[in-house]
Amino acid sequence: MLAGKSKSRANTRTSAIVLSVFVLPGAGQCLQRRWVVGIITIVAILSSFIWLVFELVVALAPLYGIGGTAGGSLSLEMDVTRMCLAAGIVAFIWIANIFDVILVKGAEAKDGEEESASQEKGEQ
Repeated sequence: MLAGKSKSRANTRTSAIVLSVFVLPGAGQCLQRRWVVGIITIVAILSSFIWLVFELVVALAPLYGIGGTAGGSLSLEMDVTRMCLAAGIVAFIWIANIFDVILVKGAEAKDGEEESASQEKGEQ
């Protein structure tokens, strides 16, 4: 009976890692039933990504004739610092999220330990 629980826990942990790496940071925490951390991570990564896309659109808009050009001349004003900062924040949140899912023992593991302890007491 305990072997089934540990196998299920391992599958959930693997699924949480895959979700956080390939789908959306924060989804792994939600799978581990760590709702607050998962929702905060999802909001942080989405807002940082939107900021990054906004910076890229503002930087590339003059190339496509969108936005104001002074007297018909192409004025390409890129703020590389803000673009790099936005990309760095996205990368930091993503990497920190992966480490969080891998290294933390989720609430699910604690629930499993409590259930197995209560089952053992019931068997005695």
